Amino acid sequence: MSKKAINKASGKSPRLEDLSEPVRGLVENKRIWGRRRVKEWLQLLTEASSFDVALEQIRNRAGKFRNLSAAATVVLAIVAVLVEEPLLLWLILVLGPLGAAVYFGLRKWNLDKQDVSDDFRKVIVPLLKLLQEDFHPNGQLHLRLDIGGLTKEKILAERNMPPGKFSKVVLTTYADPWCRMKAPLANGGQLLLNVENIWSRERRRWRNTNGKFKWKTKWRKVVRVTAGLIPDSRFVFDKTLAEAVAKRYRAAAPQAGEDEAGKGTRKFRFRMVRVRGREIGKLSRRFKFKGVNEQPQDTVTPEQLAGMFFQMAGMLRPTGKRSHAS
Repeated sequence: MSKKAINKASGKSPRLEDLSEPVRGLVENKRIWGRRRVKEWLQLLTEASSFDVALEQIRNRAGKFRNLSAAATVVLAIVAVLVEEPLLLWLILVLGPLGAAVYFGLRKWNLDKQDVSDDFRKVIVPLLKLLQEDFHPNGQLHLRLDIGGLTKEKILAERNMPPGKFSKVVLTTYADPWCRMKAPLANGGQLLLNVENIWSRERRRWRNTNGKFKWKTKWRKVVRVTAGLIPDSRFVFDKTLAEAVAKRYRAAAPQAGEDEAGKGTRKFRFRMVRVRGREIGKLSRRFKFKGVNEQPQDTVTPEQLAGMFFQMAGMLRPTGKRSHAS
């Protein structure tokens, strides 16, 4: 492998030391919580997103060159056996790509330890940008994020399933409640958001015709979303309007990943609760995604989340009172 290729693959990693203190804490601890203005959250999370994207590109390059180096090592080793040339010469030729494979393998392993879940940059950052004009400019947005992804601490259950035609089936379930948000609106109301990923990993083992054991992994990801709206004193939820919104929603075609009540029918889960004398509307949905051997990367979109808030806003009717924010 050429020196130019090695330099390209190794690249200059983005350094934690170059990040601001809160972003460095987020990357190292893989979680953050607190109250900040929307602009401050966006600045912080955008910096973390840029770092994660740059790290992912370098990690992918390192993995690519690790695989190429390993393949070159195998090919040269086979040629060394078949061709009658001095053994020392072939050892020297083989050690080059073998060393590169080890180097890039270790580099990728170290970079993997800094990897975080992509959901925060795919969902939360664009959602904050999308709703930025609706938030109170000086209000404190409370946000709690866990971007550590799947860990042993998040395992709910692990059990052996009836194997059927397989020799062994192991089902592992993870619960990852990764986002909780409470945001003040410019009109005096508040938005609430809870997002939780429920993962199911089913590992199947069977014996092939050569007598060797093989494994196949099936992934299932269920994204549970609960969006809440606390209107200011000028508005209340109207049951008639809520039923009209639900009817329009169920009549529309399901979007990608949306949980369905039946073929072509969309589920609509809305309820009103009263907490400390304030009425809160809560809309819940589930989105399902699947993958084979790799975790599905798809998730709920920021447009789908914003649409849930807009639907609840369409259920409000005026009370005739003046807003406390005015």
